[in-house]
Amino acid sequence: MPILPLPPTSTPRLKLVYNNGRDDHAVTVRYAEGSLGAAEEELHVFLTQFSDLMAETTVVSAYIAPAGSDVFNPVVWPGSTVYGAGVMPEISRTFAYSFTGRSSTGRKSRLFLFTVPSVSDASWRILSSESADVAAAVAALNTSSAGFKAIDGSQPLWHGYANVGQNDHWLDEVRG
Repeated sequence: MPILPLPPTSTPRLKLVYNNGRDDHAVTVRYAEGSLGAAEEELHVFLTQFSDLMAETTVVSAYIAPAGSDVFNPVVWPGSTVYGAGVMPEISRTFAYSFTGRSSTGRKSRLFLFTVPSVSDASWRILSSESADVAAAVAALNTSSAGFKAIDGSQPLWHGYANVGQNDHWLDEVRG
């Protein structure tokens, strides 16, 4: 039986806008109702665990949208203002890490970070067994209790790897 689509406003969302030294991007995290503080802390822990594989990434702003609303309102980001280190090379502007998961209800979850300083893995996938940073980031996702929810509010099981890929939209933007 197919899974029926849900509206994108099904859960509260935390949006963190960041700059990777080249462009502004946003990562949006679904979280459990009434647990914004815990979700912010879990996103901070995730970014901290993954920082060694990120180009210097500066937090620009943070926003939240309640369930049922398309309107994002500004909030103060309580985490660090900078994650990662080093300059984002021009050639890496279009590359992103993606973490994927699936909930017990069958809903897919995905999280993108446009912070790839270089591409060195020919498989385009960094396994937890190959990188302690990926293992720590995946562990942060899988031990989350408030944040990183699926669209229906359930907790996904995040896969033990980070994919690395080029984003077609950003490639078109860079080409002009």
